[in-house]
Amino acid sequence: MKGKTPTRGLSLGGVFLLLLIVYLLVTKTYPIDFSQNALSKVQNPVFESEIIGDMSWDGGDGLYLLDSTEEIQSVDFSGNVLWRKNLDGRHLVWMGPGGFLTYRENRMELWDRDGNLLLEKSKFIETPQVLSAEGDFLLISGKIEQKDCTALLSKDGSVIWILAWDGRVVSGFNMGSGMYTVLNLMEEDVTGRMVLIDSLGQVALEKKYPDLVLCCKVVNQGITAITEENVFTIDFFGNEKWSLSLEQKDIYRADIGKSGCIALVVTHKASALSDKDRFEILMLSPEGQTLWSYILEDSPRFVTIEGDFVYIIDDNGMTVLSKQGLLQCNVRQKGISRIEVIDSKRLIIKYGVNSGLLNLS
Repeated sequence: MKGKTPTRGLSLGGVFLLLLIVYLLVTKTYPIDFSQNALSKVQNPVFESEIIGDMSWDGGDGLYLLDSTEEIQSVDFSGNVLWRKNLDGRHLVWMGPGGFLTYRENRMELWDRDGNLLLEKSKFIETPQVLSAEGDFLLISGKIEQKDCTALLSKDGSVIWILAWDGRVVSGFNMGSGMYTVLNLMEEDVTGRMVLIDSLGQVALEKKYPDLVLCCKVVNQGITAITEENVFTIDFFGNEKWSLSLEQKDIYRADIGKSGCIALVVTHKASALSDKDRFEILMLSPEGQTLWSYILEDSPRFVTIEGDFVYIIDDNGMTVLSKQGLLQCNVRQKGISRIEVIDSKRLIIKYGVNSGLLNLS
């Protein structure tokens, strides 16, 4: 008796399976990617309050509101007005936990949470901007006689230190206790420089890099930084603790959490036969180990780590992940340009000309 030969259908099925495996290997696509999983937790924004203008958390039980009338209002979370203050031509530099900062005609003014004047400085820093507002301190930058400078202020109205720099101040971070401040500077030859400053305003460490530093932050282990090519942590003496090079991937967006965790959005080719970029988010531990990664459907505007969550903002809205990589929600709201996290369920978002206090379900 002759044996049976394979049927034509089974042969075609085997060929199809082989082609599918080859396709997945070439395109690096996985059966369940982030965009498919995100569809299960889409929600429309639910606002507790909403205004045309700017909104910020005061650090306690209330909010600051600023509309087109140039009047700051302090309100509680129920919407009751606690006080009002007209800016009288002042430029609002910053408002947030602990108070607000204004500037007018070479005069800088720091106000407390209740609208009382704490500090007034004339011919101090021109065109100031706030780099960091952690804890009880404000790190500001600006110009003095056309030279970049930075100053550390306490939110009770004291000037801790002020320093001028060669090069351009790009960003900076104070760890909130006033102990250490790290500055990110760009040199004239478009190379990077990081400077660590102690609580007395003394330069404790200075490191130069051939690439620009995209962002840096003081963490418990030392200083974690991201350049155009590498991610690394050095201790407070400048010794490298670990370094990670991202081969064949370009860093597109990034943030460093206070705990030292790192969120990286990188780009790489979708496949060997495609010119299209694919966006991928990676979460790194404080020691530089990859904890998880997802392929993103859209290119993100920015990514930020706050508390135990990672917030990814793109043109269509905001996706919230836990630091363990679990999807929390996917809020559909176009035009988000800024977020301010109050707690795990409430945050302020700026979208277009509007601001709103958002409640996450």
